[in-house]
Amino acid sequence: LRDVNMLCLYEGGSTVNCNAGFIYVQNAAPDGPVAWAFRHAAEIPLLWADDEFKHIQSLGVMDEHRPALCLTFDQSYLHDALLSAAVGRPLHMWALMTCQPDTWGAKLDSG
Repeated sequence: LRDVNMLCLYEGGSTVNCNAGFIYVQNAAPDGPVAWAFRHAAEIPLLWADDEFKHIQSLGVMDEHRPALCLTFDQSYLHDALLSAAVGRPLHMWALMTCQPDTWGAKLDSG
């Protein structure tokens, strides 16, 4: 395990779905992918919440009248950050997965 920089408890689903409650990091470079993932997982929710989620709402992926704020919790942001680090570009799939307005489902169902 000496070459492993980050170890976390697997929580099912995706191969990068890491349980945010159990993470161990060792010998991670300050400018490496592990540090980037943690920084990304902290910066994105702060940026999105800074304008009270108006930016996400303007993209049409989050209904402003919806009672829940999508999957905007630590597990989702960490999952997206690890997935982003694995593929080499920022993805926000998990956090935005449940944000779509109800009309998206109707569009998908109608083909």
